[in-house]
Amino acid sequence: MFHPHALELMRAKRPNFEQILEFCRSPKSFLKHLDASGVDRAVLINYVAPEVIGFTGAVNQFVADYAKENPNRLISCGGLHPRHSANIEADIDQIRRLKIRMIKIHPPHQLLFPNAYQNGVKELEIIYRTAEANGIPVMFHTLHRRCSCGLSQAENSPGTRGPPAMDAHGVFLIAPAP
Repeated sequence: MFHPHALELMRAKRPNFEQILEFCRSPKSFLKHLDASGVDRAVLINYVAPEVIGFTGAVNQFVADYAKENPNRLISCGGLHPRHSANIEADIDQIRRLKIRMIKIHPPHQLLFPNAYQNGVKELEIIYRTAEANGIPVMFHTLHRRCSCGLSQAENSPGTRGPPAMDAHGVFLIAPAP
């Protein structure tokens, strides 16, 4: 699911890349790691960003299946991309059927602004309204100086620069193994 260049950047930046791959392949292995680290629960962050990273809507089925290993400890976070959906209402229904517990919007990797619904991206408004009506939290990725995929703020910002926020990449990305 990763674009080759994104995968290579992650491989180069992560000294424990092979361990991360193992966690992506095996929820049991990841749960053992959580136990050894004294961590009760983990949110499994996923999002749709086909242009930048290569993630498609298939991440939602992946994270739902992965979290089934222990849904009390593995909290599923899926994603929707308003510009890559033929039917946003159907995609939201799928999120609900899969029991995904949170939606991530990643403006830098999705190449949109969180308020793009004010400028014609009505699907984004549908995501927000439906999530609110169903009690599904929506998480936004903020800008940072350099993300773990190797892109700088200027490279992953959709057209603006703001003050850098805390880099939120101190977590494992649980995604389909390449």
